[in-house]
Amino acid sequence: MKRFATILLFLSLQLFAQGQFWNWQNPKPTGQDLNDAIVFADGKIVTFLTGGIVQITTDNGTSWTTVIADTNREDIYEADFPTPTTGYLCGSGGLIMKTTDGGLSWNYQNSGVTVTLWYLDFYDANLGLAIGATGNILRTTDGGATWTPSTSPGSTTLYNVQFIDANTVYMTAGSTTIGRLFKSTDGGVTFTNISANVPWSAASTVRGLYFHGQTHGWLTTTLYEVYKTTDGGATWALTQDLGAGTLYEVRFADTLNGFMAGANGEVFKSTDGGVTWGLQPLFATENMYGLDIAPALGDGVNRTVIVCGRYGTLLKTTDYGTTWHKLYSAATQEELRDVTFVDPLVGYAVGGPAVVGPGNGQVLKTTDGGNTWNQIAGTTYRNYSAFWHDANNGYVGYRSPWGIWKTTNGGTSWDSLNTGLGAATGIWYYVHFSSPTNGFIAGSSGIAGRTTDGGATWTASTTNFSTSVIYGGDYIDANKYIIVGSSGKYAISTDGGATFTQAVLPGTTSAQYDVDFVDANTGWVVGSSGNIRKTTDGGATWTTQTSGSLSTLYSVRAINANTAWVGGSGGTILYTVDGGNTWLPGRQALGGITTTYSIAEKGGYIWLAGTGGMILQGFADPNVPVELASFSASVSGSTVNLAWETATETNNLGFYIEMSNDGENWTEKGFVAGAGTSTSVNRYAFSLNVTGGNNLWFRLRQTDLDGSVSYSNRIEVSFNPVEFSLSQNYPNPFNPSTTINFTLPAASQVTLDVFNVAGEEVATLVNGQMVQGFHSVNFDASKLSSGVYLYTIKAGNFTATRKMILMK
Repeated sequence: MKRFATILLFLSLQLFAQGQFWNWQNPKPTGQDLNDAIVFADGKIVTFLTGGIVQITTDNGTSWTTVIADTNREDIYEADFPTPTTGYLCGSGGLIMKTTDGGLSWNYQNSGVTVTLWYLDFYDANLGLAIGATGNILRTTDGGATWTPSTSPGSTTLYNVQFIDANTVYMTAGSTTIGRLFKSTDGGVTFTNISANVPWSAASTVRGLYFHGQTHGWLTTTLYEVYKTTDGGATWALTQDLGAGTLYEVRFADTLNGFMAGANGEVFKSTDGGVTWGLQPLFATENMYGLDIAPALGDGVNRTVIVCGRYGTLLKTTDYGTTWHKLYSAATQEELRDVTFVDPLVGYAVGGPAVVGPGNGQVLKTTDGGNTWNQIAGTTYRNYSAFWHDANNGYVGYRSPWGIWKTTNGGTSWDSLNTGLGAATGIWYYVHFSSPTNGFIAGSSGIAGRTTDGGATWTASTTNFSTSVIYGGDYIDANKYIIVGSSGKYAISTDGGATFTQAVLPGTTSAQYDVDFVDANTGWVVGSSGNIRKTTDGGATWTTQTSGSLSTLYSVRAINANTAWVGGSGGTILYTVDGGNTWLPGRQALGGITTTYSIAEKGGYIWLAGTGGMILQGFADPNVPVELASFSASVSGSTVNLAWETATETNNLGFYIEMSNDGENWTEKGFVAGAGTSTSVNRYAFSLNVTGGNNLWFRLRQTDLDGSVSYSNRIEVSFNPVEFSLSQNYPNPFNPSTTINFTLPAASQVTLDVFNVAGEEVATLVNGQMVQGFHSVNFDASKLSSGVYLYTIKAGNFTATRKMILMK
């Protein structure tokens, strides 16, 4: 009898709560940086993101599979697939990972370094190089099972590397003393500085490198220059100087036809071997970091080309650049500074570029809870603040005495209000109306004002801030305002904003950017260097709380006395569920360049807005609604056993089980009742007899009591596994036990060992002969201390390693 065991797969739909994914509402499918992208001969595209994320599409971007490759959220900078199924990636923190299933799952490899690895290249599935900061060069000859340092040219950042054959390798850097171009003739063991072969025009960093064959090669630099060789790097010539900017990547399909990806959405095409270049009509604005040309099919001319870059930018051409198609959507990729929802469906976000120009003060509107956002009429400079009475009546603040705009028709048209306050370049960071007539504004240089006639006339307020900037504020109750700003200052008004009593928060003189009260007594203020302070007496006294972050915190939103959310620079998202006694990082992985400037809450949801047009939607309560923690399948004979687990449920009627023979067309096979509303773990199971030996797909259709539904991701059940694989343990992090799954396409001698970060073996989970099939092993770490552990499987010639975290 064949032996099969449980396979755990991790899902990424909105059925999940905060513990998994949030919903990217703008840009879509993601607003994170795409640092690299690979297109396969069959049209499949794989992108590599900041925050350890990999995304895959096989239907031209209509749908995407999101894979958390690195649970530690390191940024991924480069990837290479020497075969359609075997691939490697590298990134920050010394990250190197390997896939053997086309990118659906990734195994950690031990690089032995913690520096950023910027690039890697493989000659075949076994021989490869990874390079990065401080001159690090790592080499493998066994598919990444071991990585060995090569001789470094010196402590400089290495940016690009390419194998020409098994012995010849080129590598680039940015040092005018150590070198900018290197060559190896021994497969990357040693390198020779050949920078003198290039007639450099000025000091620059070489970011792009590509050789087509042994002789024809191209270099691109941070000065928008292109250099070319036709003799294998012996001599080079400057063929183009395109101005200012960085050319990040260059690729050629043959010795004549090539593309380059550069700054500010610019992509160039050459049809004469790089002698001349023409700007492509992409109509994109963000830096393009990655470029790939699909392997040749058919005539080899009309090959697919993709480019990717900052804030989720991804475009594709199938006619070699005649036409380009967006594989992403964005109402804007400009910075958003404020987001507000007047009800669960209608919301507004404001921002734009900090440059004067028609429409630069962007206003975005949604009427479907953020699923779609559209730009409406705006102002002439970046908007920094907004307030809405309802779906029609609202105000935005940008800059100058005329910098408060008012609409009474939902943003279709705006009227500029003359406040008579502030300088021409002064910013209005805060605007609030306690009634249709009574309003308060505050901003640069300690300037604030109030109106009692809906904005027709304004009177200066006495803030006692001197020239310190007022960055944020909150209307606490009748006539009571609090404002916060630079130099650790805050002030409270009890007369509707006419006069303020100013003070300084204890223990800090750094800037405070936002404040939010949940009632008359309880509120939080956030600011520079991870500062979070709480008051329970209406602002009379403040207690410092430990955020665990050193980032600048720009926004706080109090949900209730126990729950609050904070957003800031460096991709920081924090939340508390115990009144701030502990602050935890939100599990949405954002890149280091991402900043959250504003958080809105309405109807049980929150929205985060920030850099790159980012709008994220999540649940205000980190523990609701139906949090599907796991979904697994096992096969025994002709019976498929499904099992799933929920961490929390809200108004859950139950789960309909659906099956498909092709992964597209679904048939209902049964129903399992849910737990209604529950905050405890619930486990479910369903078994089904099937016939035939083909693969089958299953999914859950979770249904609420009101009839609304959400679907899980599909999982595939294979009756005959064809590849070795080692899955990520679940749960992870864990305490004290976790499950490790692996597959064997044939009976094998198997060892499965656990090591600490020092390389010491702490447990042997498997050591013996095992039959073909799916296998599951439980690891009990109750006797071990908290920390990071590695688990390694060896089965025949297959070796794989993954990382897991024990958190007690």
